[in-house]
Amino acid sequence: MLQILLYFKGIYILFCQGFEFIGAQFGVAGPIVFAVLLILIVRLGTAGVTASDRMLVAFVLPPLATITVFAFLGKSNANWAATAFISTFVVVAAILVRAESRKLLAASIAIGVAVQSILLVTDTMADRLTYPDPIEDDVYRRTMGGAALGQQVGEIAARLDVDAVVAENRADIAALAYYLRDTDIAVYAWPPRRTKPGNHFELTRPLTPDAASSVLAVSRCPDESRFQPAFSIVDPSERFAVRHGPKRATAYFAVHLAAVGDAALVQPDRCRANPPGRQPPTG
Repeated sequence: MLQILLYFKGIYILFCQGFEFIGAQFGVAGPIVFAVLLILIVRLGTAGVTASDRMLVAFVLPPLATITVFAFLGKSNANWAATAFISTFVVVAAILVRAESRKLLAASIAIGVAVQSILLVTDTMADRLTYPDPIEDDVYRRTMGGAALGQQVGEIAARLDVDAVVAENRADIAALAYYLRDTDIAVYAWPPRRTKPGNHFELTRPLTPDAASSVLAVSRCPDESRFQPAFSIVDPSERFAVRHGPKRATAYFAVHLAAVGDAALVQPDRCRANPPGRQPPTG
């Protein structure tokens, strides 16, 4: 994605990323709801806005403004501001009813019902929906594959008699933590190289020295040498693929590691090889 940067007093401001987040809120809250909310915020000091409206907006602005600032400074997922829309739906509905804009209110409800109706159908065929050629992608790619990843990693860990797994990719850690939750396998993130954690998993479940004595590292990179010399390779990497749909699959590599002495536990070096990443399934 093309990125427009502004460097100001040691801080990078990411304009494209920030405006992408704002645009995504029209999908999260609904196009009519979010548009009315923006108009309300701009006109917050006018006579037509009641004290009740302002009180509800006071619950909207803190989470919405905070996450929007984060989006311009780094990365914010579109749903992170969802808590702001609890009050939004109440105040926007009140304003539309008060303004007798029943057509807009009906249109907003109709959009929501239409989207939910479409999802009720498409969710039943999520593993088969794909974009038409020449787009080499699957519609549900971002939500498919987690169960298969957890199952295959669980089977490899059981075969190697390992009860700890560590992964690099944030989405992979989330999938493994969820789909291995009913097993005896503990899921960890690599401790950060920086002084502060870079995400939730680095904060709450960093790899511990005890777990590092025998751990299964799951990576999208085939380069085993990244783990040395802090770790010795007990079992060589095992390659497997996880499908996201008819067109896409991700190649993974699982390698059994054992920490060497008191070596520092930090994220491995960046992948020096050319990892396969998401590849079309071979069969």
